[in-house]
Amino acid sequence: MTDWLLNFPLGTLLGWFIDQFNSYGWGLLGFTVAIKIILLPLGLLQQRSTINQMKVRPQEEAIRKQCGADKMRANLEVSNLYKENGISAAAGCLPMLVQLPILFSLYKIIRMPLTYVVKLSASQISALDAALGLNLLTAERVSHTAEITIAEALFSNLPAMVDAGLVEPGIRTFSYNFLGMNLAEHPSLAFNMLLLVPIFSGLTAFCSPGTRCCRFLPRRPPRECKSRCCSPCPSCLSGLPSPCPPAWAFTGAFPRCS
Repeated sequence: MTDWLLNFPLGTLLGWFIDQFNSYGWGLLGFTVAIKIILLPLGLLQQRSTINQMKVRPQEEAIRKQCGADKMRANLEVSNLYKENGISAAAGCLPMLVQLPILFSLYKIIRMPLTYVVKLSASQISALDAALGLNLLTAERVSHTAEITIAEALFSNLPAMVDAGLVEPGIRTFSYNFLGMNLAEHPSLAFNMLLLVPIFSGLTAFCSPGTRCCRFLPRRPPRECKSRCCSPCPSCLSGLPSPCPPAWAFTGAFPRCS
């Protein structure tokens, strides 16, 4: 069911961008921008909810301190506080829950381009795997990037595969070479152009709005503010060294305050 609701429609969209740019790399960038624009309202809703919750955080802490061990009363008072300020506790989580299936789907269609972008059947992909001499799908342990490798080999050997009757002459194929990088390669610690990917991810994470969400709030002393954020923010911990940027570069994760 997920295939028809998300995977195939998103795969069709990615294929359209690849055709428009005549490049897998540029098509993927255009596709990414389109998805970010689609998800932008959800991201803004989540960030707005986060900021509103942080604005009433001092009042919430005062209520909990006043109620002491009476957790039920404290939760009731905090709930009333949220209602008075038009804050929904679920508003910060709901956008993320909506985005998760889309993110999982994106991972799947990029990992399985022949199925969702080129739209070949499983039998056709297996035949190509055997004809190209890769035998990736018959291995004891099938790699999760097998279709990427087959797609790259299909691009290089398309005339032979057409002559063999395994694919149609007008089938969509694409090269994974992009700006001197082979996007089909497995990342390694050896110096190559692929190292720009985590570096770029770290830079975009550092410059993303998520790292600046606390700028909408009054400045507080670093120690006090640090206890209210799940990750350090430049405006909250100004002047203090932060170990997060290397972690963002490694994982591509975006820090977020709550």
